[in-house]
Amino acid sequence: MQQLFEALMTHLADKDISSSLTGMFNGEAPKKQAYPYGTYEVIGSPNDFTYDGKIKTFIFKFVLFSDSKSTVEINSLYGELMDALDEQEFDVDDWGFFECEETNSLQAQFKGIRHYDVTFEITLTTALNEFLVSGSELWDLVGI
Repeated sequence: MQQLFEALMTHLADKDISSSLTGMFNGEAPKKQAYPYGTYEVIGSPNDFTYDGKIKTFIFKFVLFSDSKSTVEINSLYGELMDALDEQEFDVDDWGFFECEETNSLQAQFKGIRHYDVTFEITLTTALNEFLVSGSELWDLVGI
């Protein structure tokens, strides 16, 4: 999963969203982080197999935070996040490709802080033969 995080952050680094935020943090932001900022985390990870490969799906939740009284900033950040990730494909080490699609979003406000919760389904695909091991390799893996 570390490869996915690295690929995701590398992909976002040269996008508008990166320069618009004071930071993007895994899980939660540091206390007293300057606004606007974002957080992300994996909230699900089902597996699936096809006849020719393995598919690994991750459900990522991104949350954008703004203290602006207007909705303009938070809506702009949402648009930049969508431009950077929705329906994008790019390479992740050891995987064939990475595909990202928005599945849900919600804007809200609490105690003067606006936030936009955006959920993406991120799918990684690779060739099945990378996951097949011979009997002797299996015994080596389990120490028998």
